[in-house]
Amino acid sequence: MATDLITVNLDEFNKLDKETQEAVIQAGKDMEAAMWEKVANLDKEKEKIVNDNGITTLEPSKDFLEELSEVTEGIRQDWLKTAPADAQEIVDKFKDEVGR
Repeated sequence: MATDLITVNLDEFNKLDKETQEAVIQAGKDMEAAMWEKVANLDKEKEKIVNDNGITTLEPSKDFLEELSEVTEGIRQDWLKTAPADAQEIVDKFKDEVGR
């Protein structure tokens, strides 16, 4: 999956007036929605190309996803030991949203 990222220096952002801060945040939200749509379309295009060239794509089974999650749990736990304080909350929210 292709993604893009833009960062903003927090010290400089905090120097902006509230109206400009809100405009920057809204622009980011608008761009995020547009980019996720673009990435989803790009993924579909690339999948069609490989399918047209003989590769079959399948949805992973629930069992496979559960096994993959179990196998990688140690990696996640190691990362959480040095991750920012809110990382666990973010991981938990992600798990809730994807159902695993």
